Amino acid sequence: MKKTVISKGAFYQSASLPSEAFPDSFGSELTDGADTSEVVIHTDDALVGYSSGIAAITIDLGESYDKIYGFAVHYFAGEDAGFSKKINVDIAVSKDNVVFNPVAYYNTTDEPEANKVN
Repeated sequence: MKKTVISKGAFYQSASLPSEAFPDSFGSELTDGADTSEVVIHTDDALVGYSSGIAAITIDLGESYDKIYGFAVHYFAGEDAGFSKKINVDIAVSKDNVVFNPVAYYNTTDEPEANKVN
């Protein structure tokens, strides 16, 4: 089955700023379509880092979709580099950017080596 990435190139905003050490250079790296799932070192320029503890990111898909068949989130977590392996990912959708309905979650405390969203 062909997968269409509907967030590629989409505008997004974050409730907190990325870390100065891992900036979002052009304000587009989180939806640029680059596959970072194979990144092996934390200094890779493709990565954006948040050190505030919570990175609430809202992606504006630009239109409403009747069906979305999946979500994917790639993250780098390695305690040797000072990154916590304990990451919670909550995905919610909204038609009005006011009311958000949760649709998926993932807690790495349960499966620390996995890289997926339920």
